[in-house]
This record gives sequence, C-alpha cells and structure tokens, in this order.
Amino acid sequence: MLSVSQDEQPAAWQRAVQQDTLPCTQVLDAQMCGLTGHLYQLMDIPATWLLDPEGRIIARDLRGADLRKALTRHLT
Repeated sequence: MLSVSQDEQPAAWQRAVQQDTLPCTQVLDAQMCGLTGHLYQLMDIPATWLLDPEGRIIARDLRGADLRKALTRHLT
C-alpha cells in the first residue's frame, strides 16, 4: 500500500508518520500535481492505491470491507 500525504508542513507530517506507525510506504507530495500525484493520477483526496511488486496499480480507492478483501486476495 502507498500512502501519499499533501501536508504543507513536512515536520508535522514526519511526526505523524512516526506516531501512526502505519505498515505501508508513506510519501509526502505537497502538490496535487506533484510527482506522485502525476504518476498515480491523483484526482481527489483521500485516495488509496494497492500496488503490485512492480509498482503497477491493481486496485484504487478501496475502503473498509472492499480493502480487506483485496488485501486478503493479493497478500495470501
């Protein structure tokens, strides 16, 4: 999983990353049209992407039960 933050205060974002200890890759891209946003076609926030080992999008914008199903299917 990839988490992209658009926080405008990098120090605050870094503190949140350390406190939350989320088990996913987290990046800071403060612009909607920044590198990560452009690469993964970010249109709205919040947005989620499930990536395969090569970095290709295999699912996007999943929440709740749909996210759990996708993670179970792709991680087992």
